Amino acid sequence: MQSIRKDNLLMVIFAVLIVFITADIPKVESKKECINYVALGDSIAAGYGLADGESSYVDLISEDLGARTTNLAVSGMTSTELLQMLSSGEHDEVISKADIITISIGSNDLLKPFISRVTKAFGIENAEDINNNVISELTKKYKNDPFLLIPVIAELNSQIVENEELYGICKKFEVKIFPQIISQIKVKNPDAQIIVNNIYNPYYNVSIYGLFDLGRIADSYINKINMAFSDSSKYEYVDIYKIFKENGLTNSHIDFLSLDTLSFDPHPNKDGHMMIFSAVNSKINVD
Repeated sequence: MQSIRKDNLLMVIFAVLIVFITADIPKVESKKECINYVALGDSIAAGYGLADGESSYVDLISEDLGARTTNLAVSGMTSTELLQMLSSGEHDEVISKADIITISIGSNDLLKPFISRVTKAFGIENAEDINNNVISELTKKYKNDPFLLIPVIAELNSQIVENEELYGICKKFEVKIFPQIISQIKVKNPDAQIIVNNIYNPYYNVSIYGLFDLGRIADSYINKINMAFSDSSKYEYVDIYKIFKENGLTNSHIDFLSLDTLSFDPHPNKDGHMMIFSAVNSKINVD
């Protein structure tokens, strides 16, 4: 019995010693508790056009990384508006703490004036809601006889083929606005990994009766604006233009012989967002 008591006493003393010895050893913490992810851009990054419960590429990146995410994307945002937002300093704190920053910008610089010219050729003044007002007006004007659209093609050609104003928008983005966006971000956070996607053609392979090649004409401007994006030491570049040559990745459905199902919506659907996620995710470095 006395031996058992001595053994118990020794165990207590040993336990107390362990507590005192380990009390002074600092706890080893992980290098980073959570990845900070900031998304900048337009409606693509904002997830516009997705159904309830569907995930944008930003959502998918956030979930995959388990990141603390701030999505500053705004539907309809142009590159000038993004530059103004950055210049305001309103979001400097969250940007300065970001480990990863993704940017999707430039589409609206080109798409807004491009669509405006297309709808003007169709004689539609209110083009604010392209998938309601525009399609409603097209249905009224041309549903009973879609071939009435043929004379409109000449007007379309004059409005958007080799348009100097549209070329000027592309050049301004390439040489002025986009470089300033990258410079502003680098000043606010020189260490963040910046990943930028270029612009895809939502109307790839679309033509009107084979007489008006909307996809090719859109390409003539998109290829110009995409000259802004290249391999760079300042950011990672993701080529989604090439990816979106595959059919079925956007919400658009353009068939002027079937106006009831016509959709000009250029935004990625859930499959499109998954493709953007895969492309961006392949560039992410979380070492």
